[in-house]
Amino acid sequence: GIYHIPVVSAIFGTSKPIDLGIHPTAADLASAERDNPTTINAEPGTFHWTRNKTFSGSVPIDDVHTSAELTAFIEKYHGDGNVRDMQVKIRDGGLIISGFIVPTINAPVYVDVDVAMAGPTSVTLNLKKAKIGRLTIPESYYDEITKAATRIANREIANVPGFSISALAYSDG
Repeated sequence: GIYHIPVVSAIFGTSKPIDLGIHPTAADLASAERDNPTTINAEPGTFHWTRNKTFSGSVPIDDVHTSAELTAFIEKYHGDGNVRDMQVKIRDGGLIISGFIVPTINAPVYVDVDVAMAGPTSVTLNLKKAKIGRLTIPESYYDEITKAATRIANREIANVPGFSISALAYSDG
């Protein structure tokens, strides 16, 4: 209920996501696209990260991206309409993600997650903090959320034929 009442939702912080200070420019997007040797054949705003993908060809990827570049790339191609105003901040060992989730909960969400390579075709996630609006999700739910998110991430990795990871690192700056 508080998510849909303008004055109340503003007071409770449920009207907009936490600002991580990541405000990408056109130059950030150009850099992200230039340095990424993959091609997404989709109109901006129509690509869905977890559905209807076909892969072809093979290319080595050895990229380093800033938080602004990553956020700009996601802003351009994310088109499923379930997330808006997303910002991704790279930190030592993982990511901080803030965005507004619609239509399922219609509220801002904040997550701080460690990401590590588990093997050549898998990662492990470790949820450090999660919030919906200003309400912190109890840590008793973190294990369940982490397992589900890890399963989704590894399923997406497995869907890319021939994909393998030799090194994965996240560092602030």
